[in-house]
Amino acid sequence: MHTAECPAWNGELWGTTQDRTMNRMPLIVYESTGDWAAALGRRLPRDISLIETRSLAELWEYLTAAHSATVALELRADRADTVLAAVVRLDREFPQAAAVVLADRDLAAWEGIMREAGAVHFITSPRRTDEVIELARRHTAAATKRSIPSGEETTSLEDQIFASMPWG
Repeated sequence: MHTAECPAWNGELWGTTQDRTMNRMPLIVYESTGDWAAALGRRLPRDISLIETRSLAELWEYLTAAHSATVALELRADRADTVLAAVVRLDREFPQAAAVVLADRDLAAWEGIMREAGAVHFITSPRRTDEVIELARRHTAAATKRSIPSGEETTSLEDQIFASMPWG
């Protein structure tokens, strides 16, 4: 699906004024089949919008508009090097984004290298999608806090750093 065809994309990442005022943050899923997105979409809270993409070029377009998105990347044996490079690029170019790797059980050995490259989470079963949703929810809350200007700073530097962490 190209960005112009994507229902969530209307020249902006969020399609409606209601989406923007509700602070809906995107969970961008890069995969080849749609299975992971379907599993995630069934459980997604209202404040997170699901965006599916089949190409990395589309993923980078979306991230240009939403630097603080949660990004879930499907790891497959035939494109493991591509996904690893994408996680590294996410970590370097979009440090406010949270990268999650979705893999089959037979690719569990990749967890360490993916985390070293910058992934904040790694799952090997669609039964564990609740973990991804919880991470996306916390990441969205933290990103929303960072983007809301306050009149007077009331939190300590330590609290601000902790809040900026993906698990904050």
